[in-house]
Amino acid sequence: MKVAQIGLRLAQWLCRDHSELARLHSIDPNVVEAAGLAHDIGHPPFGHVGEHVLDELVSNHGDRDGFEGNAQTFRVLTKLAVRVPDHDGLNLTRATLAASMKYPWHRDLSDAKKQKKWSAYACDAQAFQFARSGLPDDKQTAEAALMDWADDIAYSVHDIEDFHRANLIPWALIFSSATEKAEIVANVVGSWWNAPKDAKQRAERALDRILGIARVAELDRIYDGSKEHRVQLRWWTSELISRYLLALTLNAPGGDPVTIDEMRRDEVIVLKRFTWRYVIERPSLAAQQFGLGRVIEELFADLMSALENPKVAQILPMRYRHLANDKAFSQPRIVADCIAGLSEPEALALHHRLRGVSLGTLLNPIVR
Repeated sequence: MKVAQIGLRLAQWLCRDHSELARLHSIDPNVVEAAGLAHDIGHPPFGHVGEHVLDELVSNHGDRDGFEGNAQTFRVLTKLAVRVPDHDGLNLTRATLAASMKYPWHRDLSDAKKQKKWSAYACDAQAFQFARSGLPDDKQTAEAALMDWADDIAYSVHDIEDFHRANLIPWALIFSSATEKAEIVANVVGSWWNAPKDAKQRAERALDRILGIARVAELDRIYDGSKEHRVQLRWWTSELISRYLLALTLNAPGGDPVTIDEMRRDEVIVLKRFTWRYVIERPSLAAQQFGLGRVIEELFADLMSALENPKVAQILPMRYRHLANDKAFSQPRIVADCIAGLSEPEALALHHRLRGVSLGTLLNPIVR
């Protein structure tokens, strides 16, 4: 919802203040908002660990396309969601489908960029061709670029805001420790895709600018939810969102649809690594992530057995059982659909029942 809100306002601003370029790109704020709402719906239970485990499982069972949250989003929009009887998926316009594609290509294991992120599986090629008809290869539409930048802003600002409220970001340590700053910079440079030669210097300068704003907001104080702290945090959030919204320039059609100010993009890259360093890679999460990975692995094994054995086919989630006889898709793909479509409580409940950990109640089907 935050991505949709930011994307909507960004598109509205461009249509108002840069109306001629926005018209040439056929930018529709409603399309950008819809793409923002859709952009994460393909993510499986348990976030990144679920995505990683499913990718390995599907790939190891013979489907080279593996699993990717963005490609699963496109699959939900065009195949798995139910709206009308005459069309699979939500029967969305080309513009909306294209705007939902951050990585508008299929997986290509020979291309470093395309083997890591992609927006459609090969089995969904027909829908992909419909969505991308008339568009240049491998190029985002302007509306997709706006959604993509809105996602980066939400990830780097709103997520950090949430983690600050939980006191997970050690601002005081970052302010005071040269070693901590150096480790943040090294982490940024080590994860920077296609890093420039001066990545270290750029990351250091970006971190200094971020800390300068954080000092003004006094984020180094333990957050206690008081009115004063909430006002300071809201100021910091608004300051950064405005800073990054205004960093985008809409280009003339023909090349990349947008340009992002280099300094502001560097700051977003640094802020996104804060989430990885202090939350996602937090040592206390390691055991939990290991256990959640096991849940995905065992669910996958049990549901693969259900597809291969008609006697136990009824253990498939009811809302995906119709896929069992669809010969257009591999069995690993269908099982991945079943798992990715579960909420985290549903995944845990189904796993516990299938493994005999919890019997539950006969009146509760878990997944409808």
